[in-house]
Amino acid sequence: MSDRGRHAKKRRATAKSGRPRKSTLIPWPRGWRRRDRVRFTRSVVISLAFHAVLLSLQFDAPGLGLPGLGLPWQDRRAQAVNIVLIAPPTPEASKAKKPSPPKERRVRAEPRKKPVPSRPAAPPPPPAPVIAKAPSSLSASVAKAEKAQQAVKEQQQALAEERKEAKRQAEALAAAEAAKQRAIVQERLRASKQAEALAAAEAAKQRAVAQERLRAIQQAEALAKIEATRQAQEKIERLAREAEAKQRAAEIEARQIAEETARKELLRQEAERKEFARREAARLEAERQVRDAEEKRLAHEAEESRLAQEAEERRLAQEAEERRQTAEAEAKRLAEAEARRTAEERARQEAARLKAERQAREAEERRLAAEAEARRAAEELARQEAERLAREAEERRLAKEAEERRQAAEAKRLAEAEARRAAEELARREAERQAREAEERRLAMEAEERRLAREAEERRLAAEDEAKRLAEAEAARQEAERQAHEAEERRLAKAAEEQRLAAEEAAARRVAEERARTQAALESLRAKKAKEQEQAGTPAPKLSTDSARRRTLIGRADRDAQLMIFAEVWRRNVNTRAPFEVLEKAKNGPYQNPWVTVALRPDGQVESITFERSSGVAEIDAAVRQVIMMLAPYNRFPRELAAEYDVIEIPAVWSFNRAVRLFWGGG
Repeated sequence: MSDRGRHAKKRRATAKSGRPRKSTLIPWPRGWRRRDRVRFTRSVVISLAFHAVLLSLQFDAPGLGLPGLGLPWQDRRAQAVNIVLIAPPTPEASKAKKPSPPKERRVRAEPRKKPVPSRPAAPPPPPAPVIAKAPSSLSASVAKAEKAQQAVKEQQQALAEERKEAKRQAEALAAAEAAKQRAIVQERLRASKQAEALAAAEAAKQRAVAQERLRAIQQAEALAKIEATRQAQEKIERLAREAEAKQRAAEIEARQIAEETARKELLRQEAERKEFARREAARLEAERQVRDAEEKRLAHEAEESRLAQEAEERRLAQEAEERRQTAEAEAKRLAEAEARRTAEERARQEAARLKAERQAREAEERRLAAEAEARRAAEELARQEAERLAREAEERRLAKEAEERRQAAEAKRLAEAEARRAAEELARREAERQAREAEERRLAMEAEERRLAREAEERRLAAEDEAKRLAEAEAARQEAERQAHEAEERRLAKAAEEQRLAAEEAAARRVAEERARTQAALESLRAKKAKEQEQAGTPAPKLSTDSARRRTLIGRADRDAQLMIFAEVWRRNVNTRAPFEVLEKAKNGPYQNPWVTVALRPDGQVESITFERSSGVAEIDAAVRQVIMMLAPYNRFPRELAAEYDVIEIPAVWSFNRAVRLFWGGG
């Protein structure tokens, strides 16, 4: 199948699918989006429109002398010579007048004025007539007029060629400008992609750091939980072993060992709590130092970024200032050149403008020379060609100016004055345009700075929120650990205290039972002896109140409910009314909780105070005795108890760490 057949088949397939073929007149670079193409097309159209308006600008318009717009082909470059023939005088007139020497033919040519582009339809001013004295000079005048017309035609042809050459140069410059704009757009796209890649890398880095920190925190929490569980198990096992050891010990020795063990356990727990607090403080300090270092690093990076941005802004401002100064110098030079040009020097003005643009492009090309060597070589060739053309145009302009100065000095002076006014107006407009462009660039830069600042602020707020969230999570975790630790300590202390109280209560119960058994044996012995004496006929002695009607409280295990109620009321009365300051002042060294038995009479008075176990400090024992006597008398015995007992002994363990507390049976 030939190429023509393949193309026809492809066209038929495209028509059937309904999709239009992609055909563009401009070979857009790969990767350009529609928005980039629209921006580039808009820039090229605006540039071409501006150059077209600048090319059609005309000066020395009639009326007020303001600049205007006109088309080049509407100008009339030369003026026709008006020849007037004057017949010789008649013989009568020659006789009447004195003959005069023949006059030479005078051809007065008006100085050629600058064409008016704004009013192309207005006829030019007629030239001065050419006066010939005799018909014999008509042929010479006609020949000179033909020569003048031929010269005018040659000048018009030369101007047409210059216009064509200027048009070709403008097209070449427009193509170079478009290529430069494409290169700038590509460079901006590369810069934006690099910035996006850097931002993505930074975000990924921050996410990785956050994940690493979260992973480390989770690992630390898991290790802490494992360590806490292990310590709790060890404590439980240790307490179980100690409980078994205390159960195997003797009664009095068991109480002492239990008290000493409890005290040591409290000291050890206090030491462990202090050690845990110290380790926790060290860990928090280390984390704070890490956070401070991280914040310093972030602040340093932000400062470096800010300094780099400020340097970039200064560089851009310096480049803008250099371009502004160059433009001002160029505008001044153009103004001076405009002052010397006449209205007919549009070609020279175009060459000067092209030269100015060439110089600006050369400056820009020198700045971008390191990026594209091949493009610079091509632009250098174009610049050399443009310089050659400009030099030729400048030489032609200088020759033309010399001829015009020789022909019309006064017309040139007036034209220069008008050109100065127009140049000043043009310079003012150019300065205003540059000022507007500078203001637009400044506003764009400020908007970009605000956007970057807003993004940096959002990143900072996000980082602060993340740090706050992590800190709150860490604080919550630490609080939970602290509460769990405190709960575990309270549970262990409560278990130890309950074990100690149970052991002391059991010991007190055994002592009370032993006393009860002893008392029962004594009563049995007394009863037996009384029976024997009664059988022998001797009177039985009266029983002592201390042995017959005395009752000792066993503790919580006592089965006499009314007695337990009376003892509980007495214990709460002591807990409420006992002055803690008296016992606090007496604590001047290590001590243990004393075990005191108080014997009460039915009227609430104290019969005796017995220390089953001393505190180890005489001042504390004396203070306890003082407090017991200070609170007397106590409540009277209820009627049932008074009818049954004369003395009730209440044993209790006194504790006064923060307040006075009494516990049953060594509790």
